[in-house]
Amino acid sequence: MAMTTSSNKAQINVTPLIDVLLVLLIIFMVIVPTQSNGLAIDLPQPALDATPQQPVPNTVVLTIDRDHQLLLNSEPIALEALGARLRQIYALRGLKVLFLKGTTELEFGHVTQLIDIAKGSGIDHVALMTN
Repeated sequence: MAMTTSSNKAQINVTPLIDVLLVLLIIFMVIVPTQSNGLAIDLPQPALDATPQQPVPNTVVLTIDRDHQLLLNSEPIALEALGARLRQIYALRGLKVLFLKGTTELEFGHVTQLIDIAKGSGIDHVALMTN
């Protein structure tokens, strides 16, 4: 009596799987280039002439040097009187922007103290200036 062995193994048909993968690949290839990630920025343009521009007359610039001396529009001012003086300057102004200029040798703690005084005086925006 001869025994016959049949090798009936179940096999997965991979053709539909490959078709689905190709369709997904095509979908991602079409969708990904249309998505834009990033920030919209306006880069500063170089000045047309090399002459330095004068600040706007209504601009208030607070300068602090490495010895912690304060200048408010080129006039010396004490730290204790700064808050009251800023409230006086910005009392009738609609646009409340202060430009803060300091040297690179300063610790940032001194700069944040000035920003805190400015915000406490009712100034909306404090812009940091560099040399």
